[in-house]
Amino acid sequence: MKRIKKFMNYIIRDILIWKSYKTQAVLGILSGFLGLLQFGFMGRFIAQGNYFPMIEQYGGNILAYFISGSVFMSYTTLSLTTFKNVIRQEQVMGTIEYLLLSETPLWEVFIYTIFSRLIFTIINTGIVFIFLIYTFDVEIKMNIISSIILLVITMISLSGIGILSAGFIMLTKKGDPISWVY
Repeated sequence: MKRIKKFMNYIIRDILIWKSYKTQAVLGILSGFLGLLQFGFMGRFIAQGNYFPMIEQYGGNILAYFISGSVFMSYTTLSLTTFKNVIRQEQVMGTIEYLLLSETPLWEVFIYTIFSRLIFTIINTGIVFIFLIYTFDVEIKMNIISSIILLVITMISLSGIGILSAGFIMLTKKGDPISWVY
């Protein structure tokens, strides 16, 4: 029960931080929708006359292919960058020492943060799919169970690399060769 309360506090903290930087929040939302519009118009352009035979093995819908790739990349990026971003954010705010000295172990901080960011990513993904379905009439055909299993396995495996990146950030404060490679 105590861990659930801590987790909820992390979610509330992330929401408060997100709300306090209104420009960043608005620009983040706008950049997501601009990317979607870009994919949408590109998909329509290609669908109106250009043909790519290699896309047939993915269902033939180039827009669905682009969007699913973009969504998949958002989850992999989450796994690769969340841990180092937590460390870097705490360093910049001057709270890393307090965090390390608190009763909450660092692994719990990482878990709470990644799940908090995962919730925001899931909400964002849901909004993206709803927007695409109604704006561009995209038909999404996928095996949801297989997709979730694949995402979970990918996120867990890439999280190890993300933790290595966090270690480099702890040592160097900036300039992480691990994420530079990826």
